[in-house]
Amino acid sequence: MAEQAAFVLWPNGPLRFGDHPRDARRVSAFPRSDTLFGALCWARRARLGDAALRNWLDGYRNGDPPLLLSSGLPVLETEEGRQFLIPGPIRQPPGADRREARTTTAERKRFKGVRWIDPDLLALFKGGESESARRGPALLASTANARYQPRADDRHARRPERTRNSGPLWDEDAPRARVAIDRETSAGNLFAVTSAWLPRGHGQRVGIGLLVEARDAGQVRDLEGDLDLLAEAGIGGDRSIGAGGFAWESVALPFGFGAAPRGLALSLVWPGNLATDDLARLLEVPPDRGYRLVERMGWIASPEWQDARGQSVAMLEEGSYVHAGGAAPVGGLAEVTPPGRPDGHHPVYRYGFGLFLDEGRA
Repeated sequence: MAEQAAFVLWPNGPLRFGDHPRDARRVSAFPRSDTLFGALCWARRARLGDAALRNWLDGYRNGDPPLLLSSGLPVLETEEGRQFLIPGPIRQPPGADRREARTTTAERKRFKGVRWIDPDLLALFKGGESESARRGPALLASTANARYQPRADDRHARRPERTRNSGPLWDEDAPRARVAIDRETSAGNLFAVTSAWLPRGHGQRVGIGLLVEARDAGQVRDLEGDLDLLAEAGIGGDRSIGAGGFAWESVALPFGFGAAPRGLALSLVWPGNLATDDLARLLEVPPDRGYRLVERMGWIASPEWQDARGQSVAMLEEGSYVHAGGAAPVGGLAEVTPPGRPDGHHPVYRYGFGLFLDEGRA
């Protein structure tokens, strides 16, 4: 029987989750599901050895994943409670369906750039606003220093519960100069990097939420062992200089979710293992919903692949919708092994199994 769990990672220093390997200044405070999965693979190998990692990966390669996980979700904690946010739903572009004419240009501008929202605001993205949604807190933009606060026209805006989350969602350092030395030529390459910080203090802190659905309770216990190691070793970039460390805790499930596609994606989804007809059915979504492809690539963190970068792959972004009648699990492992793999080098995969919001229980 599937076992669900929720965790919050509380960073104790800077974070470096790059959005693009060729631009060290593009940084996020919240790791995506493929980044988290890569960190778990590293921890599983370090704790239990190569054979244990290979056995674990066999389930993913065979389409029977032992553990599904979300991307990192913002978790806002104040004196009044804790709140998980979800990815802002992606909508079809204007004119994609004439039935969408009810959505005004002003409404679309309001949604532009939204990255995360309160789950209670899903009604805003379904062709109309409920009265409760009109009174709800504001949407969250995708940029650093985005503020979580009520709309200016909210008649309840002065109530404490509407203004408690008014700090920045995350902050960024000013770009710092670094020099990379080419190992073959000894030539120097000057570049700049940026780190993100999640705020703490003043009655508020922001954490990284992680939702998982496991094959059984044993998989959850193994995950907790991996988190213990990663809390000390760190996740993301700049781990060698102390970035990416955290404390973690297990928390109550914030809302319904699972492997069955009943709502928007809470993780990246790789549909590249589907036949053309199956992919077309997967992407048959209602007129008020949509999806977006994002290119994923990055460096490989493995002793066998020093200074190597995996191949790029297109994935459905968090907040995308897929056909709600589809079978679970959705997605798969994308092999991104660099061409010309030397003998003794293991294959490289990018995680792309979907975890979805259950809107009926959200």
